[in-house]
Amino acid sequence: MRSVGITVRDLFGLHPMVEPSPERNLTPMKKIKPNQILIGVTLLMLAATPAFSADQMTTSVSDHGEKYRAMETSLDIFGTGSINQETINHLNGIRYREDVEQGAGLGVNHFFTRNFGLGAEAYAEDTERHFIDKASISLIARFPLGENPLAPYAYIGGGRQFDPIELSFAQVGAGLEFRFNRGVGVFTDGRYVLTDGAKDHGLVRVGLRLVF
Repeated sequence: MRSVGITVRDLFGLHPMVEPSPERNLTPMKKIKPNQILIGVTLLMLAATPAFSADQMTTSVSDHGEKYRAMETSLDIFGTGSINQETINHLNGIRYREDVEQGAGLGVNHFFTRNFGLGAEAYAEDTERHFIDKASISLIARFPLGENPLAPYAYIGGGRQFDPIELSFAQVGAGLEFRFNRGVGVFTDGRYVLTDGAKDHGLVRVGLRLVF
């Protein structure tokens, strides 16, 4: 009997489009090990954190209204989980644990106003052939909840996949960010990815956001 304990796969979520169209006879990409992802993301977080001054980390909690600002740039360090359309249609606990594919990536965002900005990202789920598997750019609409540190957001965009096969894709998603102060936040979001030449899939990100 399989263990029902919570694993890294359960935390990171959802399995990309590793299955090409029937007419393409390609070898499925090799899954990277969960511990490699955790080590990589942890090292990136440790490397980036000293860049923020002590007083950024201790900003007053009463300053919620200023946490989301116009003309701000941020760096995202995140883990991903993806799952294909067939598994989404027949989701159950066992299949979910078996089919989730994990990855890690970096992104950068710039908000021209408090509510609207652009985001770009690149991430990998398999480093056997390409260091970067997918890259994309999105238009983001953000909705800070008054003086609350929470800010729901939605985005739409597109990009290019390089591995296991090259193709273009479009994406639409939504998420939630929590700011501890002006410089540091955490976020999670989910998206549906529509591909040109392979199966559609879902993707979830969970990560750390460092704001400049």
